[in-house]
Amino acid sequence: DFFALELERRGLSLAKQSVVITEPRPNSLREWANANQVETLEIPVDVGGRFSVLSPVGMVVAAALGFSLDEIRSGAREALRDRELVERLAALSLDSFDRKEWITFLWSYSSSLRYFGLWFQQLWAESLAKKIDRNHKAPPRVSTPIPGIGTCDQHSLLQQIVEGAKDKWVVQIRVRSCESQGPSLQKSRFSALQWLKPVTLGEILAAEAEATVDALMKNEVSVQTMELQDLGPKSLGFLLMYWQLVVACVGECLEINAFDQPGVELGKRLAKE
Repeated sequence: DFFALELERRGLSLAKQSVVITEPRPNSLREWANANQVETLEIPVDVGGRFSVLSPVGMVVAAALGFSLDEIRSGAREALRDRELVERLAALSLDSFDRKEWITFLWSYSSSLRYFGLWFQQLWAESLAKKIDRNHKAPPRVSTPIPGIGTCDQHSLLQQIVEGAKDKWVVQIRVRSCESQGPSLQKSRFSALQWLKPVTLGEILAAEAEATVDALMKNEVSVQTMELQDLGPKSLGFLLMYWQLVVACVGECLEINAFDQPGVELGKRLAKE
């Protein structure tokens, strides 16, 4: 409604500027779309918000930005086929719980993955932290997810990870295309940087990523590295589907429902009251 009022002030119609994405069941948004002849795309009723990224919720935006939806779907299908890879990371996640590592730190060495990290945080937290399991018993404890961006968070969180409590599992994501490009320093005004002249920014990023892993391992911090060739639509489709499958797999192993969020619903109800 607030957005509609702003459009009206500019002489624009919300109905003519909109596409509605909603579930195929009665709700106020669908009623408004029908009344105003607004095109409507459906989210399957059995797909929760955090799992809807490969539905029209995410794909409409991707298409508007010029990404190939066929390539995104191709990457997602590849993740579906690679059961062994999914099972391996799910097993590593469960192992981290056994080691009482109660913080899972997803450290992406590409600023383009900043919002992916925030989505991962919601996916992990809402799916795995539950009060009761499917047998109505208290489930095992799971970790708290924290996303980070290298090299930025080397100067904010690395100190605590290295010298703080050994209760963290770090999953580092590296992107090879980011590490194989970028300008090189042709001239420096500072004598301390002369040695960098033949080195590209991508090579510096790679060195920072490798050094961070080395520092973590030397300080007995659990770490796992994932590598992507690039951040094209196929890679992104794979990455999104892969993490959804890993989280779902961990939920099944813990005998919890990874697809509901009763704690969130309580907050919504209390806010409405």
